[in-house]
Amino acid sequence: MFKILKFVIWIVGIVGVAYLILRYRGYDVNWMYFDSHRAACREMMKRCQEDFMAKGYENPECKLRNCVFDTVDNSDQIIFKLK
Repeated sequence: MFKILKFVIWIVGIVGVAYLILRYRGYDVNWMYFDSHRAACREMMKRCQEDFMAKGYENPECKLRNCVFDTVDNSDQIIFKLK
């Protein structure tokens, strides 16, 4: 139990230091990255569900493996440079 707690503390520390280094170098984390693409992902899932109900299991045309990442354009990034 102590090893797990120690490991979690190390991971939190490393993530904190990485965040501070990013901020120092002029970058920031887009905390709303996944929330901003939730609507597009839900619409894609709705279309996939309708397609699945219409065509059945044999011929589905949807790819939901990376739903959030497929709906993201290149201008929106998780880590971006501050202006």
